[in-house]
Amino acid sequence: MSAAAWLLIFYKIGFASVVMMSFRQAVTLARLLARVNGTTRVFLTAAVALGSSAAGVAATQFGDRGAVAGGCRRVSETIPKPVRRTIGIDRRTHHPKESIPMPTATVPTEKPASEETANTPVRVAVIVGSIRTDRFCPTPSNWIADQARKRKDVEVDLIDLADYDLPIVLGGNDENAPQPEPVTELSQRLAPADAFVVVTPIYNRSYPASLKNAIDWFYTEWQLKPVGFVSYGGITGGLQSIDALRSVFTEFHAVPLRDSITFANFWKTFDHDGRPVDTERTSKHADGFLGQLVWWAQTLRQARTERPYPFVESE
Repeated sequence: MSAAAWLLIFYKIGFASVVMMSFRQAVTLARLLARVNGTTRVFLTAAVALGSSAAGVAATQFGDRGAVAGGCRRVSETIPKPVRRTIGIDRRTHHPKESIPMPTATVPTEKPASEETANTPVRVAVIVGSIRTDRFCPTPSNWIADQARKRKDVEVDLIDLADYDLPIVLGGNDENAPQPEPVTELSQRLAPADAFVVVTPIYNRSYPASLKNAIDWFYTEWQLKPVGFVSYGGITGGLQSIDALRSVFTEFHAVPLRDSITFANFWKTFDHDGRPVDTERTSKHADGFLGQLVWWAQTLRQARTERPYPFVESE
């Protein structure tokens, strides 16, 4: 094909089409140009000079590389420097799958506070909820405390309410009034806890008055912490006590667990040494119960340290 024919083609399609042609089109054009004489390659050089990077790459792959390179150098010498930077062959634009290696630097970072908190054992306070004479409550309390001690992510504090002579009359409205000594001592054990396990019997379809008295003496000690329940009784296993306690702890913005452990006909479920008769079954229940308690304890502990809880004042 003569140079005049090629000139007519370029005139018809316009140089803008050459500049915007795809890589596949540029390859086809380059293959055709590689078969013609050197005169027609001048038009390819002109296309490259106008910014057709795709045509330039294709020509260097299939055509006369020396002629194209020489043409590019001759044309670029006549173009001002600011414009010259936009002209040339950038192979990276035609290989999007290839990534350009970038220098990286290792910056030492401190261990996040949330990660440190997550690795800290959960402090679980097991509360013996009955203080009556000849009570059975220490038996299931010791059992669940021993089950919790088997976990490496738990620290157990067994709190017996019988050790604290809490007043049966609550304090008044004076916030600056000194607290009774038993209340202060018990607060020092409740406040550091991340979770609670309340062990309760059932008295006349509810939990003991001593347990309610102990709960009401405190407020912030319970807030935003999970509370699990272990109950014992007759045929119901103390379920009524747990149902009543859930609504009480919700008032403190605590988080009662949905699942609990109950011992129906407790005098049959424990042996004389204070161990459950069905060890395998009770241990399985304890593992699931404590797993949920620890999950909530870790989650709420992290939330308490990272962001404030949006309390709403009562009207």
